[in-house]
Amino acid sequence: MRLNALMHHKIIKGQLISVFLFFLAFTPVKAQMQVEKLDRGLIAVRVGSDYYLIWRLLANEPYTTGFNVYRGTTKLNDSPITGATIYTDAGAATIVPTR
Repeated sequence: MRLNALMHHKIIKGQLISVFLFFLAFTPVKAQMQVEKLDRGLIAVRVGSDYYLIWRLLANEPYTTGFNVYRGTTKLNDSPITGATIYTDAGAATIVPTR
């Protein structure tokens, strides 16, 4: 009788392992995205009398994220900028570097 119980236990154990391996094989695996720790990365480029402001959309932000642009405490855009990470500032004064 004990031999039959051991055989029955091994069969059930084998079936459970088979079911586990089946689900493991057919379960989709989601890879985690590796993300660097970056900041907004604002860049200002003078082009003629304008400044082009360019910044980074972070990897965990949706493409619909809205941005407001300020010069000091003055807000430059009327509504949040969406769909792009660039803004042309036509009213900025020319900055003269000093040494």
